[in-house]
Amino acid sequence: MADNSQREKIEQFTNLTGVEADRAKFYLESSGWNIELAVASFYEHGDDDDVQVVEPPPEENVVAQSQPPPPQRTGATKSSGQQVLGPPRKKESGKKIVDNLFKSAREEVPQELISRGKEVNLNMEDHRTEDYVQPKVSVKPFTGEGHMLGSPAPSLAKSPSSGSSASGNTEDAAKQRVKVNDSAPTTNLQVRLADGSRLVVKLNHTHKISDVRNYITIARPEYASASFVLMTTFPNKELTDENQSLADAKLLNAVIVQRMK
Repeated sequence: MADNSQREKIEQFTNLTGVEADRAKFYLESSGWNIELAVASFYEHGDDDDVQVVEPPPEENVVAQSQPPPPQRTGATKSSGQQVLGPPRKKESGKKIVDNLFKSAREEVPQELISRGKEVNLNMEDHRTEDYVQPKVSVKPFTGEGHMLGSPAPSLAKSPSSGSSASGNTEDAAKQRVKVNDSAPTTNLQVRLADGSRLVVKLNHTHKISDVRNYITIARPEYASASFVLMTTFPNKELTDENQSLADAKLLNAVIVQRMK
């Protein structure tokens, strides 16, 4: 290899690394005057005295080395086996690493925990090596209310605001209006009102369905001007003929439901 070519490589090496010519010549001779290997060896080992000497290529490759080397791929790593050209990475000091960690921790602290001019104690525990255990969910008992299956009474009906004494007086008035003959056969009807309350009506077998309506409107005056129908349960059937007697309508000891129109 000519002396001019060696001087050019020494000059090129010194321009890239900033070392003296003697030091550049040492790296170039150690790498068989291969500028790429010499630069890689310099950046890998730094400017230390103990430098790993790269064996020169065999004699049969001298001709190939005189040719321009192929472009090297940048961005490679040591583990990939490729050469990395460029200035060495600056090693961060331990203090800077710690400062960066605390800086990132401060950025992730919620604003609610940051108090002005006061000390905040934040305890952190590392559970990454533990298996996640889902917390137990406390089961609350059912506290709602429902309606009997098959009841046509609306679920959103509001109960009238009336005292127990007032309702007792109106029921007594209904019993006085719809008289019962105790010497004749009697039956007890359970009437489910639209507001969810109930009435137990004692009537004779000969009383009509219209008497049940009259009893409801007297015992609950709020329904006197309301439009409603009377129905049976299981199966639901509207009692349209209110002139029928309770015996003919087969309503003895039955349940009658009030439904608002």
